[in-house]
Amino acid sequence: MQKPIGDLAQGLLTAVILGTLLTIGSTSLLPGQARLTGPLFCAEPYTDPVVVRDETARAINFTLYCTGERGERHEIGWLRPSLTLGAAYAALIGAAIPFVRRRRSGSG
Repeated sequence: MQKPIGDLAQGLLTAVILGTLLTIGSTSLLPGQARLTGPLFCAEPYTDPVVVRDETARAINFTLYCTGERGERHEIGWLRPSLTLGAAYAALIGAAIPFVRRRRSGSG
């Protein structure tokens, strides 16, 4: 039987690793999901989040911009939206781990 601290550390590590993998995979397939973080990063007068794909010969870059009514824009970048999505995924996975463990052990 593991100690509660060991279970907590294992659960947190699992949540962080799976959250990171889910963030990388999902933003590769659906980069537009970064728009969900727009309300956190877009302030007046730049209230409309837009994800721009910039394709070069060797890489594809995605950038979140906050745009205003007249087309003016403010660059947010990609790191902050990605970290925010990763934290959200890790929190969801971390919240689900106890339920999965209960189902596996047959006590729920």
